[in-house]
Amino acid sequence: MSVVTTMRVRGGSILSRATSTIDKSLRRAAWSSGLLVEAKVKPITPVGVGGGGGLRGSIITSPPHKTQDGLAVEVGSALSYAVPVELGTKPHMPPVVAIQDWVRQKITRNPKLARAIAWRIAMKIRAKGTKGAHMFERGLEAAQAGIEKIFDGAGTEIITNLTRKQ
Repeated sequence: MSVVTTMRVRGGSILSRATSTIDKSLRRAAWSSGLLVEAKVKPITPVGVGGGGGLRGSIITSPPHKTQDGLAVEVGSALSYAVPVELGTKPHMPPVVAIQDWVRQKITRNPKLARAIAWRIAMKIRAKGTKGAHMFERGLEAAQAGIEKIFDGAGTEIITNLTRKQ
């Protein structure tokens, strides 16, 4: 034999509204924070010679999404060389042709001179590696105070909306 009991909980709509209010406010704050970081990162990102804005033009902010720990917003680039530019590299032999294209755009149009300069740059990278630009790290640091303000505002917005009479 089984017994079935039905319960009605008063205030369910209030909890639903509270959850929705908190979620919306935090998503807006996360999105705004991501856009702020992006705005701080882009101006300090090295400019290459590629079309479409190169690395700088590839930096975007993803919409907020839920994770195991809460909400996340990602600011980054899908370009394969974004991480080496950010962190730097250990000594390695880079492709001279890619460096040569950069030299032709930034230093000289003379093909022989461009190849010679590119070769010397490649040899230096082979011996020493490259320094990281740390544009994401520095951009996040520059945005930190603004992010705190954004989330303080979200907290105020949440409290205001939850204490308002419906």
